[in-house]
Amino acid sequence: MTGRNAPRLGVLILVLASLARAQPLTWEDITGTPGFDVLVRSSTGLIVATNGRGLVYASTDNGRFFPPILAYPSATPVLELTANGDRVAARIIDPRVINAYQILLWNNHPNDWSRIFTSSFPYFQALMISDSGVVFAIDPYDGNFQSGRIVRFDGSSWSAPGADQAFLLNQSGDPFFVSAIDQANNFVVGRPDGGIFVSADYGQTWRSSLLNYSVNAINVTLPNQILIGTSSSTPLHTVGGIFVSTDSGRSWRGLGLSNHSITSLAARSSGRLYALADGSVYKRIESTGEWRLQDLAGRRFTSLVVVGADTVIASSESAGLFLSTDDGVTWSGDALRGKDIFTIAESPAGNIFTGTLGSGVFRSAPGQLGWTQPAPGSTGDYVYSFAVAGGAVYAGTNGGLYRTTDEGVNWSNISSSISGSAYAVAVAADGGLLAGTDFGIQRSTDAGVSWYQAGLAGSKVFFMAVSPDGTIYAGSASGGVYSSTDAGASWAGAGLARDDLQTVAVNSLGHVFAGVYGGTFRSTNRGLTWDNASFTNGYVYSLQFSGPQTVYAGTYNGIYASPDEGGTWSPAGDSGLAQPVVLSLAMNDQNHILAGTYRGGIYRSVRQAAASIVNGVDGSTGLPLSTGLLQNYPNPFNPKTELAFAIRNTDRVSLHIYDLLGREIAT
Repeated sequence: MTGRNAPRLGVLILVLASLARAQPLTWEDITGTPGFDVLVRSSTGLIVATNGRGLVYASTDNGRFFPPILAYPSATPVLELTANGDRVAARIIDPRVINAYQILLWNNHPNDWSRIFTSSFPYFQALMISDSGVVFAIDPYDGNFQSGRIVRFDGSSWSAPGADQAFLLNQSGDPFFVSAIDQANNFVVGRPDGGIFVSADYGQTWRSSLLNYSVNAINVTLPNQILIGTSSSTPLHTVGGIFVSTDSGRSWRGLGLSNHSITSLAARSSGRLYALADGSVYKRIESTGEWRLQDLAGRRFTSLVVVGADTVIASSESAGLFLSTDDGVTWSGDALRGKDIFTIAESPAGNIFTGTLGSGVFRSAPGQLGWTQPAPGSTGDYVYSFAVAGGAVYAGTNGGLYRTTDEGVNWSNISSSISGSAYAVAVAADGGLLAGTDFGIQRSTDAGVSWYQAGLAGSKVFFMAVSPDGTIYAGSASGGVYSSTDAGASWAGAGLARDDLQTVAVNSLGHVFAGVYGGTFRSTNRGLTWDNASFTNGYVYSLQFSGPQTVYAGTYNGIYASPDEGGTWSPAGDSGLAQPVVLSLAMNDQNHILAGTYRGGIYRSVRQAAASIVNGVDGSTGLPLSTGLLQNYPNPFNPKTELAFAIRNTDRVSLHIYDLLGREIAT
């Protein structure tokens, strides 16, 4: 720094803490009980489940709670799961080791498993556990997956039960077999390329039948009955359906559901049968032989079990887990799972509201596990936005604008005079209501009793946000961003003309942000100028703030974070976030981020979002390895100047200024 009037200064930069340095976020699924693609019930009523990605769960309370009992990284596929009595076996691929193909046996404690088989080649499949607790498998030992034999684990090693076993021919060469052991120790094996095989002598001899039927499912829970589910097959010239044998596979009788693909079967001790046919749940009425489709709103499932006196459970990862405790008369489940969660809000009482595209509003009370819905028709099915003000929650929907004053129990339509959808809703500083519609902005000054056109009549207005100073911003489908400084009575262009707007948001400083394809725009002067930040190759659907500086963006490619009010961006962390397309973001009262996804549920950040104000100091107070002091401006100066500096990482910084005599003159 030079100049006649400039004092000569020294500068010391101290890094006091690194709380502002963002750590990757991790996420927990708060949609409710996870959806499982595989459910297996043991003879004792234990239910084990997996979604195929590193985790195995178990329920001992008829499917109401599923704590994890095996936790591997998500890149570890769970290929098979079987259970009987209190024994559970799982076949996995662990890509971290050379002998990646492994069979694990549960020791009845969470995350306590014994590895009973390892190999670099996928030997041993079609796991089975007998009533006596012995683990069996099929060994496709010819290396081509075209033949196999029964092997068993004796507690220390694997061996074949007999010396000269007959082979099971699998002409397709595909990984083969669904299998089971019935109560008489008959081994029942079904092949996807056709045929059911039964052996009463540990595989010494095999009896074959139904060779033209592709077998997908076997159930042997009823005494002296073998149930199989098959698929229609053009090459085999069969129509599929369900078959039963009461003589150990010597003869079979069709039970119906022909022309369907049967992927799961369940049998109650009373003889009542359930089946998954093309993903839908059916119940058999014994008196007529009719199969009755269960009312589950068209959801498709991959697995089905019965447990207890009247409990039926159907599940898939996409549809979630649904449960009936009255033999299929009524069903309950995580109806939010699999939905597009387009908007999220928290009420003053702590209730979390989610708006979906097609299924209306859901609510979760503080401390509640799962979500509830109001009565059908209480709101529009497509919910685009929420606003919370004065103890009321407002919802913009395809059926107009709705309001609840009792935390979502009851809703009323307050926009009867508005034609079509109310996409966006905002509450102005004077308490007036604003609705973005197909025909511009509608305004009400009497709590929704009457409405009038307030501007932008030729535009579809999809987004609105209110600044702390009362300025209202609106985003339209084709005209970009508009602003109003008189509570929505009049509107003017705000300088950003885009046709790809996905969201508009305002932080506590009154700076307005717009999410578009590729990144964000920010204006710090009410739209006079805009700064662009590009950081993703997809749309930015939602924005959420943690204080004035930290910004989070929900995008087509996950969640991004900015520590400097949108200047720079980086991935915020996606561990635990099963769906990368994030449609909505919100912050709860404990400063945890809520993320609504495309057909993937709702997630909550495990730790609090990064604070924008540091109130305490933890960790190192050491000096940085390198710093840079940039040119001051203006130079020369009198009586003030601005100093810029550079450090390696984002940190809390204390800047001390000294004169040449070592006296501190500013800090």
